[in-house]
Amino acid sequence: MGDRIDRSANIDRLMTYSMTALTLPAFPPRRRETHVMAFLKRTSNESVQVIPLPDGTTTIGRSRLCDVNLRSPVVSKIHAVIECCSGSCTLRNESSKGTIINGDKLQGTRQLLPGDQIRIGWENLTYFDAAPPEIDGDSDRSPRPASRPGDPDDSISHKTARPGRAIRVESAAFIAEDKVRGEISLRDQSIASLATTDSVRKLSQMLRLSRIIRDRGEPDQVEAAIVALYQFFPQASQIVLAKETVPGFQAFSVSLAHCRAASSAAMVCDDVIMQTARMNKCFLLADQWRNEPGEKPRLSAMGRVSLMSVPIQTVQGNCYAVLQMISGDPGPEFDMGDLERLAILAQLLAIVVPVPSSR
Repeated sequence: MGDRIDRSANIDRLMTYSMTALTLPAFPPRRRETHVMAFLKRTSNESVQVIPLPDGTTTIGRSRLCDVNLRSPVVSKIHAVIECCSGSCTLRNESSKGTIINGDKLQGTRQLLPGDQIRIGWENLTYFDAAPPEIDGDSDRSPRPASRPGDPDDSISHKTARPGRAIRVESAAFIAEDKVRGEISLRDQSIASLATTDSVRKLSQMLRLSRIIRDRGEPDQVEAAIVALYQFFPQASQIVLAKETVPGFQAFSVSLAHCRAASSAAMVCDDVIMQTARMNKCFLLADQWRNEPGEKPRLSAMGRVSLMSVPIQTVQGNCYAVLQMISGDPGPEFDMGDLERLAILAQLLAIVVPVPSSR
């Protein structure tokens, strides 16, 4: 018989070779140290998160590759960039959807200061330098405490919209941040710029609404145009039109109130109407309301409400009327695309909604 193969010897030689060839470091490689320059406090309806900003570049956006990931359809893949160097940080917008800082649309690059409020899509971020912010509240500059979602006592004030009912300047109370889902400033952004996305749909709806206005004669042109908006926003359940009665945004009144369901009563939010007019902004809001005034229901029994409010402008760009649209349970909520479309269509109503003589 031939020589027998010594399998155990071959295995021993193989193991000896493998252990000789394999070299392992004595310690794991040291990670590169980064110096934290500042912090962002991210506030949502349910939680607060503190995000460190290291020396260098921090990307913010919808992409999972971004350092600060904001999972929202109204946030771009790379929406904004924060650069930290030599003890200071700057914010740069990278999105056509815009970045809001302290209520103003960011133009180019801006150096950040402690307490700056940054809004990206529906997200609220607060900038702090040096020490991380306290979760429970900041001693120097703290935002208005967020209301508990669904608390009946913290809901947006709303009343029955009777034609002729006055809305006065005293009504211009602060809109809680946790109610705001999006906004568009018509001081910083032209109506034409809103048509750059989904342009075919927006143009088609503009043409259809203009034909309705053209084909209807006085005196029902305004109501016909308002009712026609239900075609473009099937989730809408009610629409209210308020017009300026005293120059300088001192007072408005309900001009028209319409409900899709004849058995329902339209509601108007005085605070929202006045903020829309005075700031010349379009608002997208979300809230939960009592089903009946004075009712103290369980949170699970409250009705969900999605609300849009947009200004109607003069040729000079001044607001003289406000259009408010509401969607309630069980309809779907409005989104930023709906807000852009309503902002565009509302300007066509200027054809039939007369400008006050004081203007």
